[in-house]
Amino acid sequence: ALIPWVGGTAWSQIATVAVYMGGLFLGSAAAVRWLPRVADPRRAFFAAEIAAALASLAAVLALPLADPLLALFSRGSLLGSGLGSVLRGLAGGGLMLPATILMGFSFPLAIAAIQRGFDERSRGDRDRGRGERGAAALAYGVNTLGATVGALLGGFVLVPRLGVIWGALA
Repeated sequence: ALIPWVGGTAWSQIATVAVYMGGLFLGSAAAVRWLPRVADPRRAFFAAEIAAALASLAAVLALPLADPLLALFSRGSLLGSGLGSVLRGLAGGGLMLPATILMGFSFPLAIAAIQRGFDERSRGDRDRGRGERGAAALAYGVNTLGATVGALLGGFVLVPRLGVIWGALA
């Protein structure tokens, strides 16, 4: 959804992905510090995911509002330069930052929720240890699978059929 606004150059895409990955890191780091105070990680996970969805929707809807800033980074020599591409990528990526922080925040919560489920069902120390290791692997695998399916569905089905804005909203 950002390409019409930030451009499709490698520089703008790298800057956008860097902002995205940085947001995931910031959210995860915050969650790890906050996690000991969470009474129910399942409930917190669902709240973080709903907040991330709303922040994502707000970011997509705010893209047209960023036109003046992105136009500023597209003037004169900035239009075809690497610096202009990076500035546009950072500006567009900045719209995604709240949603990506929330996405990064939700992943440690998902692992904690799965671990808690394994702990509640474990019958002994040996089973609990295996369950915790398996919980993290399961959470990572499911998260990665969801991201893969979402990227494929969005890029190959929703955006081509519905357009950039409606495809991203869907």
